[in-house]
Amino acid sequence: MSNWDTIPICEAQVAWLAMDRGEWKEAADRLEFALATIDGHRLYDYVFSIPAFTGAARLALHHGDSKEAHRQLARGMRARPPALGTLIDEVSDFRDVLASRAVPASVGALPLTPAEQDRGQSDLP
Repeated sequence: MSNWDTIPICEAQVAWLAMDRGEWKEAADRLEFALATIDGHRLYDYVFSIPAFTGAARLALHHGDSKEAHRQLARGMRARPPALGTLIDEVSDFRDVLASRAVPASVGALPLTPAEQDRGQSDLP
């Protein structure tokens, strides 16, 4: 249907599943098709190509080819959107907030949510 952008991401996702099952030949075939689609339609700089590049890197590592793994990871890094840097900062800020609100282990049980408190009140006679 000429939706070339869906092929790399779908094939890469199925390849990742195949690798998780230890079916490396199927993964290689799917990644080959995904990468050929990326190459054939010049989809190098699109975010949906990243799973294919990283999948190819994982496959290369499985075959002991670290040079190819680095090459594929570099391709994936080039396809990252520039705004990802902001997301990294936001995740870091979120982690800081979570850490500041963490309950020390010596305090004991976590407080109940309002819903849990309401439910507890309804259980009383």
